[in-house]
Amino acid sequence: MPKRNMNRIIVCVVLLLALLCLCACAFAEGEQSLRFESDEITVAVKKAVKVSPAVENVEKPKALKYTWASGDEQIATVQNGTVKGIAPGETTVTCSTELPEGKQLSASLKVRVVEPVKTLKIETKANTRVNVGETLAIEHTIQPENATEKSLTWESSDPAVATVDNTGAVTAVSPGKVTISAATNDGSKKQAKVSLYIPSLRCETAEITVDKPEGATFTLKYYGDDWDNNVTVKADGNFYEYSAERDGNKVNFWVSAGSAGKGKLTIKDKKDPQATVTVPVTATESGIALGSLVTIQDVKIKNEGQEYTVRNNGLQPVVNIWIIYIPRDKEGNIQFRGEASAAGAGHERVFSNIKKRIGPGKTIKEDFNTFGTDYPNATQLDCAVLSVELADGTYISFPENALRWFSSSEKKYINSPEGRNVNSYPGDEIYEKLESVELGAELSTSLKSWQKEYFGYHHLGYLVMSVEEDSIAAKAGLQPTDLIVTVNGLDYEENEYAMTFGMAEMVDTGKMTLTVERYGEEGTFEVELTQEK
Repeated sequence: MPKRNMNRIIVCVVLLLALLCLCACAFAEGEQSLRFESDEITVAVKKAVKVSPAVENVEKPKALKYTWASGDEQIATVQNGTVKGIAPGETTVTCSTELPEGKQLSASLKVRVVEPVKTLKIETKANTRVNVGETLAIEHTIQPENATEKSLTWESSDPAVATVDNTGAVTAVSPGKVTISAATNDGSKKQAKVSLYIPSLRCETAEITVDKPEGATFTLKYYGDDWDNNVTVKADGNFYEYSAERDGNKVNFWVSAGSAGKGKLTIKDKKDPQATVTVPVTATESGIALGSLVTIQDVKIKNEGQEYTVRNNGLQPVVNIWIIYIPRDKEGNIQFRGEASAAGAGHERVFSNIKKRIGPGKTIKEDFNTFGTDYPNATQLDCAVLSVELADGTYISFPENALRWFSSSEKKYINSPEGRNVNSYPGDEIYEKLESVELGAELSTSLKSWQKEYFGYHHLGYLVMSVEEDSIAAKAGLQPTDLIVTVNGLDYEENEYAMTFGMAEMVDTGKMTLTVERYGEEGTFEVELTQEK
């Protein structure tokens, strides 16, 4: 292609491009408009905001005159570009103008009128307690009530002590003090805050009443660092004792009383004195009976023996304990030894000499391996503590009317008329007199009420097991299975040692008068035993 033609082509392309540029500029200059920088504004009630429209591609825009209008003047008004909020709601503000050549331009702006928060107040009292693990909703008020935007931003000064969610619910995490803050989200910049206290000690028990033989218990929760060194427990009142066993954050307290009274337990954390817990203590009963130091907490029969738990409610270690029990079968019938005599004498089992001392507030489990041999059909027991021996040599016994029995079938303590009146035990001087008395009759220790119905007797007393020929008892007419009810007018039910006292009198008088119930016969009759002096 000749060079001349190539130049012509290049010139044509350049001219064409220039023409296109001129056309584009002319088109752009013709794109005249009126617009706002934002499509929406927010105005508070009784507040004003100045807005100005932007004019594009118009010569001498400052010479233009503008016309303003509000779609709802009850919500917002507009004058010369000043928008004023009247009442909460939404409306549209319009701005329009006319160009010199007569062209109309206009722009619209959405206006949102809000009622701002004027006051934010936290009602929750300062230093309110919140226990670890608990949640507290912070009470607060916002004025006015018709504020458009009531949402708040919440913040905790120490999330390791307590956290707060977007509703103002505070959850305590660990002991300490924390400040919870709230701020408005509507632009009013209102703020409020409150301090909270998370204690190291927590106890839901308001008071303790010791009215059961096994004592009473309550649980304390501790969230501090060092229970052994920082926490002190003070017992007000010497009529009761306590023990505390820590299990993680839980501290289990056991309280037992030696006598009736009122006092209190005070638990204090040296590192957190405000966390002090006070638990009033009221005691109405002591142990199994007045002066008792031991209770049986749990009893159950095994194939080869009796398993039970004993707790020491006293202030000194227990060295020996004597437990008396009545065996029963699954129907509740009283059981006796398989080799019972013809008269059917029942037996109680008394266990003593524990394997190790029971310290104050401590428990010990023991087992009878011979129980099943004597009572093969027994499945349950009624048990009571007969007496105890303390480490200092003190020996404590319980009278018959003071014994409390634990029923393994009912799983609770029951009152029973049975027991042994050890307080009326005859002295050595009486037993010295008995050496010369030979009645010639073998008597059972006594007949208990739980045997009475079984054998068909109407009274309680001493059961005659056997009578020797030509003896004082035989000459007086006593027979095996006779039941001696009274001795010299002293009723067995008043004193189970009536026979012993009567025999002692017989040494001096040579006579002893018995009231006897004969098995199978109603009523009683008198028998006089005479001993030649």
